[in-house]
Amino acid sequence: MSFVKTFASKFYRGALFIGFLAFMLLSVMLLFTFLADPEGMIDHVKHTFGIRG
Repeated sequence: MSFVKTFASKFYRGALFIGFLAFMLLSVMLLFTFLADPEGMIDHVKHTFGIRG
């Protein structure tokens, strides 16, 4: 039974780590996109969410 607990614990930690890496990758890509073209990024967000102004 300890094998199952160990496996579940390692699997959970690994899945959490992969989720964290995916979140960080998404954040970095959005940051780079914003830094490359701030005005275009703001316009795209406004168009996507229907914000006028």
